[in-house]
Amino acid sequence: PQFLHLTPPAAGVTPGPPDVWEVVCSAYCAEGVMEQGRVRKHIAALATWTPPTPSDAGEEAMKGGAPPNTESDLVLLEEMLRRNPPEGWASVCKEVVGVRRHARAATLLISKTLGPTEEPDGVMSTGDYVKLCHSFKAETGLADLVKAHGHLERLVYGLVQRVDRLGSQKPQRDTNPDVHVHFGELLLLLIFILNRFKLQYDAAFMARLTERSMAW
Repeated sequence: PQFLHLTPPAAGVTPGPPDVWEVVCSAYCAEGVMEQGRVRKHIAALATWTPPTPSDAGEEAMKGGAPPNTESDLVLLEEMLRRNPPEGWASVCKEVVGVRRHARAATLLISKTLGPTEEPDGVMSTGDYVKLCHSFKAETGLADLVKAHGHLERLVYGLVQRVDRLGSQKPQRDTNPDVHVHFGELLLLLIFILNRFKLQYDAAFMARLTERSMAW
């Protein structure tokens, strides 16, 4: 904001509402790349400006793919993903790839959802798990942002756990006829991530992965 110097109104002239700058600064503050105090300090026409309080996006909007606006929305998204995994997933991914205000929390939610679980068959069906993983092909840079926020390792643990468990199964006509398809898709994603970040050459990471995989 130090580069956005508006010309203050002349003495005795009632200033009009700086509507354009309010919109611009509201958007920047909402994304966490501007601070209210700096806006007030450097833009004379907004010396007394207060950004609007964000309102919850709500469940219905996030079911349709709208990104979360508040901390309450993030809590609701986690609940939605526990209830019905595909619901709300598009919102989580949009928050990350849009590098929005809650992107870091959204990458944590991704790693928790796709990470390892103590449940023998996972907390969601393998089919749903694979559908969520498709986002890493559809959203360019999603894996890079998950890594940038420090949550890639947990994601890899979850993929390895699923691949390990699927590798010990055989297709059953009535229960898991797609086990080979799911195994192949997850294995390809795992190989992509390992190669993308050269994790197979990271001895410390491979040691942690080996140790962790002995627990499931």
